[in-house]
Amino acid sequence: MSDPQAQHPQHDRKPVEPLVKMANQIAVNMAGAGDEQAAAVAAHIKKFWSPLMRRQICEYGTTDGEGLHPAVRRAVQLLDSNQGLSA
Repeated sequence: MSDPQAQHPQHDRKPVEPLVKMANQIAVNMAGAGDEQAAAVAAHIKKFWSPLMRRQICEYGTTDGEGLHPAVRRAVQLLDSNQGLSA
């Protein structure tokens, strides 16, 4: 018998949904705007998130990114360009 959830198009996004929610909350709570806000989000994610969590949000942000706050989208770019995926 096949798994009905496995055929659902949004099934693959479910594991990243909590990360999207957390990242968006970080963005909303960071002062500033534009690149200043994105840099603060990136710094927070790099400092407090595990390498796996960083890889997941960065992968999601560069492949889909649906639902990400604009500052999180930019933070993902900053993390990726600054090798933010490593410790």
